[in-house]
Amino acid sequence: MLQRTMLLLVVFATIALLHAGNIALVQQNRGGVELKWTLQNVQIQTAGEYTVVEFDGGCGLYAVGRANLPSQQTFVEIPLDSTPLIRVTPVVVEKVMVQKPVVPAQEPEIDTVGAEKILRRDLIIDREFYQSRTMFPGNVAEVAYQGIMRGRNLVLLRINPIQYIPQTGELFIYKECTINVDFIGGIRSIAETDTAMDPIASALVLNYAPGKVTREDGSVDYLIITVSALSQIADEFAAWKSQKGLVTKVEIVANNPSVGTMKELIRKYYPGLKYVLILADHPQIALPLTAGRHPLGTERCQQLGLPDGTVPSDLYYACLEGTDYYPDIYIGRVPANTVPEAQILIGKIIDYQSKPVRGDWLKRFLLCGEFQYQSAATNTAERLFCETAFTIWNSLKTKYEFPSKTIGAGSSGLGHAEYFFRKSVDENDPTKPGTYRAKIRDAEEPVVKCKMPAEWYPNIVSDATAKANTLAYWRDGVFLVQHRDHGGETGWGKPSVNATDVANLSNGKMQPILFSVNCLTGAMDYSKDCFVEAALKNPNGGAASAIGSTRVSYSWWNDRLCDGFYTCLYGTKIYDCLDKDVIIPDKPPLSRKLGIVLNFGKMYLARNYPSNPWGTSYDYTEIEFYLFHCIGDPEMDIWVGPLTDLDVQINDGQIQVLDQAQRTPITAAQVCIYGENTQIVVQTDEKGQCSIPSGLKGNFTVTITGDQLYPYQQTLEVK
Repeated sequence: MLQRTMLLLVVFATIALLHAGNIALVQQNRGGVELKWTLQNVQIQTAGEYTVVEFDGGCGLYAVGRANLPSQQTFVEIPLDSTPLIRVTPVVVEKVMVQKPVVPAQEPEIDTVGAEKILRRDLIIDREFYQSRTMFPGNVAEVAYQGIMRGRNLVLLRINPIQYIPQTGELFIYKECTINVDFIGGIRSIAETDTAMDPIASALVLNYAPGKVTREDGSVDYLIITVSALSQIADEFAAWKSQKGLVTKVEIVANNPSVGTMKELIRKYYPGLKYVLILADHPQIALPLTAGRHPLGTERCQQLGLPDGTVPSDLYYACLEGTDYYPDIYIGRVPANTVPEAQILIGKIIDYQSKPVRGDWLKRFLLCGEFQYQSAATNTAERLFCETAFTIWNSLKTKYEFPSKTIGAGSSGLGHAEYFFRKSVDENDPTKPGTYRAKIRDAEEPVVKCKMPAEWYPNIVSDATAKANTLAYWRDGVFLVQHRDHGGETGWGKPSVNATDVANLSNGKMQPILFSVNCLTGAMDYSKDCFVEAALKNPNGGAASAIGSTRVSYSWWNDRLCDGFYTCLYGTKIYDCLDKDVIIPDKPPLSRKLGIVLNFGKMYLARNYPSNPWGTSYDYTEIEFYLFHCIGDPEMDIWVGPLTDLDVQINDGQIQVLDQAQRTPITAAQVCIYGENTQIVVQTDEKGQCSIPSGLKGNFTVTITGDQLYPYQQTLEVK
């Protein structure tokens, strides 16, 4: 039984700019920003002995053992030399009395193969909390985290629109309020940085302003760090990057340099530096180990077969400002131990970027994972694995060819007359989170009240069938492989594709980018090649570059991470995460560069899923930042379909670039004229033209690249 009371009503001014479903930017100036919060619908329901509270776009606070109440977050940029002061003015507040306690948040589930059989998870309840008369959370709006992302001082503002007094069962629901973020102290403005991370800030920062700092002449764009044995391969790769138009530098370090030496070397080129590539495996250049970082702790990590609770991560090298975990550059690693391995890995990347194979493989998308079912309801999903696969397919099904029968399941999950995704509330265990995707749980298409569309049922097959179909589809050529399920150092849970399988694939030059979003498949410090390394080091196929995790990662967080990847790749006009009121404006594709996709996914996760401010020493969002790596080239463009061939004419000091088939001008193609002591980078205008600078003489390489353009190169003699 619920009792509702309206407490307060105040007239409020008209909104100037709607940023998202629940958060509106009213005004901003040098002194701060003013926001308006509105909340239309709150779902309060009982499940077993608990009360469950939800609203669209909201995610739980994950204060383990305490009430799991939904919140929502947004980034606000403040000047570098100021501090934030949060002021809240309530407008409409409703009081609701609940008879049963609000469900306690529990530790999230991990995505490690066999973890359920190894780790025992007891129910965690903070009984002192549930006897308290103290309002929880204490603030309607607060700073959840603050960090610097490449010169942008970002405040992660958390809005807690539902407060709870546990002892009395009172819920206070803030339906409408004004929130002011005042900038205290300082004289500088925001966005005093370059544009390198504008693709991320433009979509995720509420009061975004474009970067306004122009880089200094001679700044290095791309830094390659390697050991002496691999220096020749590094030089060859640097030559390609230079021909593309990036100012590229190779630095040679001694074997196993200290992490401090590495970081100072990178700092030497910052803030102009955008990309760093480490060309060496661990421990030739070590992955920094952060002692005791993992929330599972040492004992439980060891139960899973890991040495301890440390987390190996190159993120340490990418965090160059402040003491936070927001990356300031895009970093990747090519994990080569030997010259032959480096030749294979770098050769595959150069081939992918400079002379990709034409064909229908660029229309083929490999989507695979698991239907992990509940023990008490074997036609209903226990996790979001299958749901995330469906979400990607639902947005992209008209663009690409997808395989069927690549979602593996145990025998009890096969052959049902109907199937359900993860429901909003698990009646058998309400302490487990439901789906966060409001369009999965509502009564409207494409999914009605969590029931899978019938057309999706045939994808759910035995593991053996899913594995065979996955490998066959990959072998015939795909541009992207997306896996979401459990993982281990040497393979996936379901389909049970392993390192040996991907090392023996014969897909030739039709090499995809691999998103292996699970646990441990990117463990580059493993005693032998991990799953991702095996795919990348395959000389006859496999993959060209990848995203993977070095340690145990978390369900639900990993699914939000995937939403971030595809939001970056396709924009919100194409990719629908099937959630409502997720605070991202309508955007076209933001970037297709692998390192930007990874960083965007992490910042998207930080904004749209909770941290763990009270439960453990380290929050789950932070650990996801450390875990997931670009294993390959962070600057490489991901091909997301057939490429446009170019017709290039060079006459009388003019370069003309046309679409070969349509005979139309190509605008904003990047043209690099490269030769000895010369690197000139220009873009084509609306007529597809650019000029060769007068007075230029000698022999040069002309390289033309751009979004979904087939790379063009020719030699040019200017007399």
